[in-house]
Amino acid sequence: MAEKFNKYNVHGKSLHIHVVPNDQVHPELFRNCERDFVKVNTPQRIRQRESRSKTLIQKIKALKRQLQKAALAQRQLLRRISKKSADNILFKSQKEEGEAFISDIKQQILDLSRRRSKLRVPPPPSPSHDLTPPQVKHGLEDGLVTLGRMFRIYGREIRST
Repeated sequence: MAEKFNKYNVHGKSLHIHVVPNDQVHPELFRNCERDFVKVNTPQRIRQRESRSKTLIQKIKALKRQLQKAALAQRQLLRRISKKSADNILFKSQKEEGEAFISDIKQQILDLSRRRSKLRVPPPPSPSHDLTPPQVKHGLEDGLVTLGRMFRIYGREIRST
């Protein structure tokens, strides 16, 4: 087989094929070759990912993207209105719907931002002015750390556990 396909032309490139002796084959070359292929249900995975509950930050970002798209559509509509008759009833109703949609999105973003600010954890209290030096646990007061000292200190802990 190797002799037959040696120098075989595939897409303008020639294949160079030879037989590899058994002693040169890596033992893990065909590792897990007996495993069956798993068919991934991609549409189901996409639905699961999209239906996952989102954090407040993710919801705010999605609403901001939606707001940008709605604002762009509103600007395009206003350009079309200015080019055509401004007193067209259809254009006026579309303009009012777009403005109402944008204000609704802004209100949702504001509500989510308020909820997020209520959930924020307050910063830890500032340390007292009576700062005492931290207690040294392992006798490294001079700050000089070497591998030998680390092994002596942490080796005892490892052996004792």
